[in-house]
Amino acid sequence: MPTEQSKRRVLIFYLILFFAAWTSCDLLLVPRLAGLSRTALILVRDVGLKALIWLFPALLLIRRYDGWLAVPRRDLFRAPRSWRLCGEILAAFALCLILGSLIRNRGFSLSPSFVPADLIWILFVGLMEETVFRGWLLNLLLEPGDLDGEKLPWKPVALTSVLFLLIHFPLWYRTGALAANLTSGAFLSILVLSLVFSLAFLRSRSLVIPIVLHSAWDLLVTVL
Repeated sequence: MPTEQSKRRVLIFYLILFFAAWTSCDLLLVPRLAGLSRTALILVRDVGLKALIWLFPALLLIRRYDGWLAVPRRDLFRAPRSWRLCGEILAAFALCLILGSLIRNRGFSLSPSFVPADLIWILFVGLMEETVFRGWLLNLLLEPGDLDGEKLPWKPVALTSVLFLLIHFPLWYRTGALAANLTSGAFLSILVLSLVFSLAFLRSRSLVIPIVLHSAWDLLVTVL
């Protein structure tokens, strides 16, 4: 088993490279792509660049440090034994967002900004982000026995949630939404969602339910 120092060294090194690469991409490269169509920009940023910076390194690290992980690589993408948890959370998501839409719009209506091209990034975002934050980071931070205990491992879940929040800052800064999201408290929804996805991962010991929940939430938020 790895020592705490070894895990900490790998984690810090990865986080420095990951945050530096994605922040540079979002703040320096993406603005230069402003002339692209919305579909092309989605394909470049949310599929191509995200796969290059998020997905592929995480998959390589999961393979390299498989013996350090609480949930082994072979189990990460297996189908859950029960979909009940997924269904309950999806129902809560739908109820919350539909009620919010009814209150906000004084009636039910679909978002006029939604376009079919949005389905492209929605399809991939859950896979990429959950592989990094639940399949790799949370999985690495969990201690032996955390999956078997009745108590929630708050420290790794909290740290993962804070990191998940921070990775949204470059996008918010580039789009001018950072100050508004911080002062309005909208950032809290990211922390809550990360907690939900982490709990789903801990309960199911698989990435399948977190990926489905993540993509479903983004679809509902985009459509409503």
